[in-house]
Amino acid sequence: MPQKYQNAEAFCLMRYRCEKCNHVEVLWNSRDGVTPFVIGCVKCGKPAKHVDWKLDRRVPDYDPPKGSRIFVTMTSEEYLKSQTKRVEHFWKDDVHGFRSIYKTKLRANRAFVTLDDFTEGMPEIKIVE
Repeated sequence: MPQKYQNAEAFCLMRYRCEKCNHVEVLWNSRDGVTPFVIGCVKCGKPAKHVDWKLDRRVPDYDPPKGSRIFVTMTSEEYLKSQTKRVEHFWKDDVHGFRSIYKTKLRANRAFVTLDDFTEGMPEIKIVE
């Protein structure tokens, strides 16, 4: 019998626990695609890991409540937007000597705001409106 879904986490409700503040958040994977093992905690921004895998529940027709976070498929346009935002943050805060490495924001954008690392089907987290 053929599998209905390509990915084990397709349409699953999954628990993520923060390593710092211990907050647990349940996110729904709204698609048949892979999800990251580690995400940013919604409360403190520190790493939150996918935990209690055995409790993942497949709910294809789940209706997530407003304000909850879910995994969706990122478009190439959204990827470029997120890379631009990343450069802004790294430039503003001079993360790891970013400004001295790239010298100008234009050079940093040329290095990061490309589709070189974009993969069709890659996930992103959205807040349900």
